[in-house]
Amino acid sequence: MIKRGENMIERSVEKTKKMPLKNPYKNKKKYRKRSHLSSVEKTYPIPLRTSPKAPAGSPVKKPGKEQEQKKDRGVLKKLQKSKPYALYLSIFAAAILLVAQSAMVAQLNHQIIQKENKLETLQNEKTYLHMQVVEQTTPERIEKIAADELEMRNPTGDEIINIE
Repeated sequence: MIKRGENMIERSVEKTKKMPLKNPYKNKKKYRKRSHLSSVEKTYPIPLRTSPKAPAGSPVKKPGKEQEQKKDRGVLKKLQKSKPYALYLSIFAAAILLVAQSAMVAQLNHQIIQKENKLETLQNEKTYLHMQVVEQTTPERIEKIAADELEMRNPTGDEIINIE
């Protein structure tokens, strides 16, 4: 004769064979290793013992704090999802800054070369003008221009007047 309790166990075992195993690790509770457990125990895992309950008079968590923690977790999840986009955006911005900086450096180098060329041209012109001044101010040239163009001559003895 089969007892009533044994019949119920057999039925639950048959039901558990048909049901897929649940992944107990999706929940945040800690579970024991299940390698030595029967199929019934694998389906309905037994949580590990946690620390003993706090004695009476100790502070109890308020439901408001749990809701705040859940909100914080939601914000963290959103940040974690947006991290790749932020990373891509920061890399893109850094690349644009690098290209802009390179363009600015190239433009400044071009301006430096232009200024150096202009400086060299002005120095050459200054040297040429200085040589012309030296050539134009020789005493022989001045005397020749005074005699030919201005019809000047050296004074004779009676043309000189001494002023005291």
